[in-house]
Amino acid sequence: MKKVYLSGFIFMVLLGLFATAGHYLAPRPTAEMLATMSVAPGVEWFTEQLPRYAQHPVMTALHIVPSFLFMLLILVQLSPRVRERALPTHRWLGRLFVLMSVVIGVSGLLLGIIMPFGGLFETVVIVVVGLAFLAVLAMGVIRIRQGRIAEHRYWMLHMVALAFVPVTMRILLNLGMFTTELSGPSLFGPTMLLGTVINLWVLHGFVLRGRVGLGTQTLPLGRA
Repeated sequence: MKKVYLSGFIFMVLLGLFATAGHYLAPRPTAEMLATMSVAPGVEWFTEQLPRYAQHPVMTALHIVPSFLFMLLILVQLSPRVRERALPTHRWLGRLFVLMSVVIGVSGLLLGIIMPFGGLFETVVIVVVGLAFLAVLAMGVIRIRQGRIAEHRYWMLHMVALAFVPVTMRILLNLGMFTTELSGPSLFGPTMLLGTVINLWVLHGFVLRGRVGLGTQTLPLGRA
């Protein structure tokens, strides 16, 4: 099962890297392509949402760039080899990880309020998920400061699960647009909510059950 967890997690990381880097590096579709576009996130993303991001370049960069670095660091931070063989590196990267997570969480909240792609419903979901993300991050930091390592890992896994909600949402968004005639904006909020439910279900139903406890632990990517 460890290989299944690892393969799935690497796939999610790669998808997250592709999504964040693609915001700046992916070529924009031509007018002809937009006229026939029917895949996620939909033509509205290019004609309406990207111009909104362009009006807030600093806020956008504060969300996208740390998110890309987050995806690069997450495998290192969850690696048991790094913790066992280079604990000081794990700790210093952990501080950077927490700082980036705060920036990602706050900027994501602001972007969801200022310019939601899916309207009010998306804003509500982003506010709830964003506040939960910051709350479990805070719990993880408090626990490690108290020396309660097992509980620290427990809360940080919740933070990671919530951090990957946008990745899961993009998978669901593609499925929704492929199987229905609904637009990207109308699906954005519901798929983000469903992505949250799925990520937490996977965490509690498969990763934590018998694999991460508050005593002897086994993390999803290996031995604690």
